[in-house]
Amino acid sequence: MLASRSWEKLVRTIWKSVRDFALTIGLVGGGQVLVSLLVWPLLFRSDPLGFSLSLSLVGFASWLLAFVLSFGDRRRSRGMVAPVAGLSVRNAPPRPVAGTLQAQVERSGCGFVLLVSSVVPLGLAFALRLQADLQSGKTWSDIFPPMPLP
Repeated sequence: MLASRSWEKLVRTIWKSVRDFALTIGLVGGGQVLVSLLVWPLLFRSDPLGFSLSLSLVGFASWLLAFVLSFGDRRRSRGMVAPVAGLSVRNAPPRPVAGTLQAQVERSGCGFVLLVSSVVPLGLAFALRLQADLQSGKTWSDIFPPMPLP
Protein backbone atom coordinates (compact mmCIF):
# COMPACT_ATOMS: atom_id res chain seq x y z
CA MET A 1 0.00 0.00 0.00
CA LEU A 2 2.87 2.35 0.80
CA ALA A 3 4.44 1.75 -2.61
CA SER A 4 1.26 2.73 -4.42
CA ARG A 5 1.08 5.99 -2.41
CA SER A 6 4.64 6.91 -3.32
CA TRP A 7 3.94 6.03 -6.96
CA GLU A 8 0.85 8.24 -6.98
CA LYS A 9 2.81 11.07 -5.37
CA LEU A 10 5.56 10.74 -7.98
CA VAL A 11 3.05 10.79 -10.86
CA ARG A 12 1.25 13.78 -9.32
CA THR A 13 4.54 15.67 -8.92
CA ILE A 14 5.61 14.94 -12.49
CA TRP A 15 2.18 15.91 -13.84
CA LYS A 16 2.26 19.19 -11.89
CA SER A 17 5.74 20.01 -13.21
CA VAL A 18 4.70 19.27 -16.81
CA ARG A 19 1.55 21.37 -16.40
CA ASP A 20 3.49 24.29 -14.93
CA PHE A 21 6.11 24.09 -17.67
CA ALA A 22 3.45 24.00 -20.41
CA LEU A 23 1.71 27.00 -18.85
CA THR A 24 4.99 28.91 -18.70
CA ILE A 25 5.77 28.07 -22.33
CA GLY A 26 2.28 29.14 -23.38
CA LEU A 27 2.52 32.46 -21.55
CA VAL A 28 6.01 33.30 -22.81
CA GLY A 29 5.08 32.17 -26.35
CA GLY A 30 1.93 34.30 -26.18
CA GLY A 31 4.09 37.23 -25.10
CA GLN A 32 6.30 36.66 -28.13
CA VAL A 33 3.23 36.71 -30.38
CA LEU A 34 2.21 40.03 -28.78
CA VAL A 35 5.71 41.42 -29.40
CA SER A 36 5.47 40.35 -33.03
CA LEU A 37 2.16 42.23 -33.28
CA LEU A 38 4.11 45.36 -32.33
CA VAL A 39 6.98 44.61 -34.75
CA TRP A 40 4.67 43.90 -37.69
CA PRO A 41 3.54 47.47 -38.44
CA LEU A 42 7.01 48.86 -37.74
CA LEU A 43 9.03 46.66 -40.10
CA PHE A 44 6.74 44.66 -42.37
CA ARG A 45 3.70 46.87 -42.96
CA SER A 46 3.78 46.71 -46.77
CA ASP A 47 4.50 42.98 -47.08
CA PRO A 48 1.44 40.72 -47.58
CA LEU A 49 2.98 38.11 -45.28
CA GLY A 50 4.28 40.73 -42.85
CA PHE A 51 2.79 39.13 -39.76
CA SER A 52 4.41 35.81 -40.64
CA LEU A 53 7.74 37.58 -41.14
CA SER A 54 7.31 39.38 -37.84
CA LEU A 55 6.58 36.09 -36.05
CA SER A 56 9.67 34.54 -37.62
CA LEU A 57 11.84 37.49 -36.61
CA VAL A 58 10.68 37.39 -33.00
CA GLY A 59 10.96 33.59 -32.83
CA PHE A 60 14.50 33.50 -34.16
CA ALA A 61 15.48 36.52 -32.04
CA SER A 62 14.37 34.61 -28.96
CA TRP A 63 16.57 31.70 -30.10
CA LEU A 64 19.49 34.11 -30.29
CA LEU A 65 18.65 35.54 -26.87
CA ALA A 66 18.39 32.01 -25.43
CA PHE A 67 21.80 31.21 -26.91
CA VAL A 68 23.33 34.34 -25.36
CA LEU A 69 21.69 33.62 -22.00
CA SER A 70 23.08 30.09 -21.99
CA PHE A 71 26.59 31.57 -21.91
CA GLY A 72 25.67 34.14 -19.28
CA ASP A 73 25.73 33.69 -15.56
CA ARG A 74 25.71 29.98 -14.80
CA ARG A 75 22.97 28.95 -12.48
CA ARG A 76 23.63 27.61 -9.03
CA SER A 77 23.53 23.90 -8.54
CA ARG A 78 20.18 22.49 -7.49
CA GLY A 79 21.41 21.71 -3.99
CA MET A 80 22.29 25.34 -3.26
CA VAL A 81 18.79 26.80 -3.36
CA ALA A 82 18.56 29.82 -1.08
CA PRO A 83 15.94 29.55 1.65
CA VAL A 84 13.02 31.96 1.50
CA ALA A 85 13.00 34.28 4.56
CA GLY A 86 14.84 31.74 6.67
CA LEU A 87 12.46 28.89 5.80
CA SER A 88 13.48 25.74 4.06
CA VAL A 89 12.01 25.12 0.62
CA ARG A 90 9.79 22.28 1.92
CA ASN A 91 8.27 24.46 4.67
CA ALA A 92 7.76 27.54 2.51
CA PRO A 93 4.21 28.89 2.43
CA PRO A 94 2.20 28.50 -0.79
CA ARG A 95 2.90 31.25 -3.30
CA PRO A 96 0.53 33.14 -5.56
CA VAL A 97 0.39 32.32 -9.27
CA ALA A 98 2.98 34.96 -10.22
CA GLY A 99 5.41 33.56 -7.66
CA THR A 100 4.83 30.04 -8.92
CA LEU A 101 5.50 31.09 -12.52
CA GLN A 102 8.65 32.94 -11.45
CA ALA A 103 9.87 29.86 -9.59
CA GLN A 104 9.14 27.68 -12.64
CA VAL A 105 11.13 29.99 -14.93
CA GLU A 106 14.02 30.11 -12.46
CA ARG A 107 14.00 26.33 -12.05
CA SER A 108 14.03 25.53 -15.76
CA GLY A 109 16.29 28.38 -16.81
CA CYS A 110 15.29 31.48 -18.71
CA GLY A 111 17.25 30.55 -21.82
CA PHE A 112 15.61 27.15 -22.08
CA VAL A 113 12.16 28.65 -21.61
CA LEU A 114 12.85 31.18 -24.39
CA LEU A 115 14.16 28.47 -26.68
CA VAL A 116 11.17 26.18 -26.24
CA SER A 117 8.57 28.97 -26.20
CA SER A 118 9.82 30.29 -29.53
CA VAL A 119 8.11 27.27 -31.08
CA VAL A 120 4.81 29.13 -30.60
CA PRO A 121 5.54 32.10 -32.91
CA LEU A 122 7.62 30.01 -35.31
CA GLY A 123 4.89 27.38 -35.60
CA LEU A 124 2.28 30.07 -36.18
CA ALA A 125 4.50 31.69 -38.83
CA PHE A 126 4.94 28.32 -40.54
CA ALA A 127 1.19 27.69 -40.53
CA LEU A 128 0.47 31.16 -41.98
CA ARG A 129 3.09 30.73 -44.69
CA LEU A 130 1.82 27.25 -45.54
CA GLN A 131 -1.75 28.55 -45.80
CA ALA A 132 -0.63 31.40 -48.08
CA ASP A 133 1.31 29.01 -50.33
CA LEU A 134 -1.64 26.63 -50.62
CA GLN A 135 -4.03 29.50 -51.39
CA SER A 136 -1.69 30.76 -54.12
CA GLY A 137 -2.09 27.47 -55.98
CA LYS A 138 0.99 25.56 -54.88
CA THR A 139 0.62 21.88 -54.13
CA TRP A 140 2.13 19.90 -51.29
CA SER A 141 4.80 18.54 -53.62
CA ASP A 142 5.67 22.10 -54.67
CA ILE A 143 6.03 23.19 -51.07
CA PHE A 144 7.81 20.06 -49.85
CA PRO A 145 9.64 18.57 -52.86
CA PRO A 146 10.63 14.92 -52.58
CA MET A 147 14.20 14.22 -51.52
CA PRO A 148 16.34 12.76 -54.29
CA LEU A 149 17.63 9.31 -53.46
CA PRO A 150 21.38 8.74 -53.83
